[in-house]
Amino acid sequence: MGAWAVAVGQRQGRLSFGTFEVECESGELFKRGSPLRVQEKPLQLLLLLLEHPGEIVLREDLQRRLWPDGTYVDFDKGLNTAVKKLRYALGDSPDKPVFIETIPRRGYRFIAPVNSNGSGAVSASATASDKVSTQSGSAGNGGQARWVRKRHLAAFLLASFAIFLFGGWILHRPHVLQLQSVHFTRLTQNGRIRYMAISPDGSRVAFALQDGLHQSLWIREIATGIESQLLAPDTVNIPGIAFSPDGNFVYFVRSEKTNPVFGYLCRIPAKGGAVEQLIRDADSTVSFSPDGRQFVFTRGYPPRNITELRIANANGTNDHLLLSISGHQVYEAGATWSPNNDVVALPLHLIGEQSRFVLDVVSLTDAHVTEIYSSQGAIGRPLWMRGGKELLLTLEDANTHRGQLWSISYPDGKARRFTNDLSDYSSAIDLTADGTKLATIVSSIVSNLWQAGASDLSHPVQLTSGEPSFFQVRELSNDRLLARGNSVWTVGKDGTNRSPFAQLQDPEWIEPCGDSVLTVENKKGSSVLTRLREDGSSPKTMASGDVMFPACSPDGRRIYYLNLAHPEKIRRILVDDGTTSDVADVLGDTLFGNLTVSPDGKLLAYPYQQYDPPLVALAVIPADDGGAPVATFRVPGFLGSLRWSPKGDSLQYLLTRNDATNLWEQPIMSGAARQLTKFNAGQIFDFSWSRDHQHLFLARGQVTRDVVLLEDIQTH
Repeated sequence: MGAWAVAVGQRQGRLSFGTFEVECESGELFKRGSPLRVQEKPLQLLLLLLEHPGEIVLREDLQRRLWPDGTYVDFDKGLNTAVKKLRYALGDSPDKPVFIETIPRRGYRFIAPVNSNGSGAVSASATASDKVSTQSGSAGNGGQARWVRKRHLAAFLLASFAIFLFGGWILHRPHVLQLQSVHFTRLTQNGRIRYMAISPDGSRVAFALQDGLHQSLWIREIATGIESQLLAPDTVNIPGIAFSPDGNFVYFVRSEKTNPVFGYLCRIPAKGGAVEQLIRDADSTVSFSPDGRQFVFTRGYPPRNITELRIANANGTNDHLLLSISGHQVYEAGATWSPNNDVVALPLHLIGEQSRFVLDVVSLTDAHVTEIYSSQGAIGRPLWMRGGKELLLTLEDANTHRGQLWSISYPDGKARRFTNDLSDYSSAIDLTADGTKLATIVSSIVSNLWQAGASDLSHPVQLTSGEPSFFQVRELSNDRLLARGNSVWTVGKDGTNRSPFAQLQDPEWIEPCGDSVLTVENKKGSSVLTRLREDGSSPKTMASGDVMFPACSPDGRRIYYLNLAHPEKIRRILVDDGTTSDVADVLGDTLFGNLTVSPDGKLLAYPYQQYDPPLVALAVIPADDGGAPVATFRVPGFLGSLRWSPKGDSLQYLLTRNDATNLWEQPIMSGAARQLTKFNAGQIFDFSWSRDHQHLFLARGQVTRDVVLLEDIQTH
């Protein structure tokens, strides 16, 4: 059996994966430092699988190792039972495994990254390129926004997550890009990185650091770890950064203070100095032509669903249009210029009845567009490899919503996946000039359910712990909680007795409606609004297309939702007969969060954004016929979940400042907004009141984002 013959008893030190650790010498399993009680055979099975992470362990080998004397008669039943108990201890699923994958009729494979934390080494057959320690920190991103989808929601919940290690397992061995010997280094430890870029020579990284509503621009020398600030913190958004080809300048997009999605393209000397504004209205980072004299960037017009691909000189002059594409929405990934100087790669979000992400290639000579790849998950910034024959990028996994590294060949558009781990790789990736070093942001998020008494909102009690993370919480009429993460669950009010709610595909929103539940699911690129009973049965499709943020009248007879097709409209469905009608056009240029109906059913409120003049505001309109707003209120931006107060005289919303999210209240009739909770750390992703108004339920946790450097990338 070769290397497989390493005896379990000879292993020393600790092995870690995800939130778990195994003490090899004593044979103990820990989760977040707390010991777990696991029977002997399941624990032995785990240790055997950990000897060869990423490799198939045959059933015959498991039989010889677990039952070496050959006396066990019903081996299949014994092994299946051991696997089932081990999965239960790890919280794993055979259908969507995170740790243990079943290879039908052959054996099992441990698919999560594994790290050696003790004096002993991982088994000789384990991949040798994977020694990065797990860390965590803080920053913000939200439950309502998907990876980069629906750009106007990106500010809705601040971005981010701790580094889970790339333990070295590669799902498919690439024929061109080689990652087996890649060395991983975590460059930052603050957990609050918004965007980043690496210098062409690989000596420095530039990054935007997020602190509540403020962002600042920094440079870090990789060799020494010395960091210097280029721009002081300000109430701006920095969604794009790039170095000039000579490394002397840092180009960056910086938003207006009052409008987080309207940006200016600027540059600043990498050694510090005065900021020079180059382009007004830019939405993505730049990519330079091979001679460094020009760059390409994108400009979006969300109200018209138009994306412009534009070219300008390196100093910002001669800004001109290469191509205008309708029916698409631009986002931060940005376009990249081919090293062959013939095409530009452009990722876009196609919106409409069949929403999807596409990777287009645009000719620089005649602006001809060729779609080479399409995905239901978001497509990250494409980086050219191998002299323009391949593109390296991140793709959002449809099941986990984590970004993973892929390559797309050009021009045939063949996709190859290189990572399949617990890390979440950002759409922001960047390569050095020689293509041997890649910098990216790796994120992680943990969010649990909490409950606070109405008289003491700032001291909640934690109801759940660990996986799964929850980003939305509501109370059902049957006295249970409905919670949404990557799937939807019902949970007892004490956090126990958890059970799956229906079999939903890619759930985006949940909302109780009388004795029913409304859900929005992504089905083959279309958002589908469904009404189900509280037990998850009898699903009925109510609407489909660009559907978002359903809200329900208190009597459960009227459903309101947002139609994202521009101009954005609020629509109403009468539950009794299914009649659908328009209620009102959304004020400003785009909705900025969710709809909510007042307790008496007479008013409807929502946040919206206006581009010129820039503002973010709350609107209160009549629920029956729309009509003129009853009231509008300006808010400082970065608004989280919006709901009516139990009495119906105020609007309550989430606001993140100084790395902490708190609950605020805006009276409808008169008076300034006031802060209701006093948290000094952590993010709140969602909140809702109990039906008796005595308790506040929270989905609350922490997000971290840090820069990771991948070195010794090889291409053949």
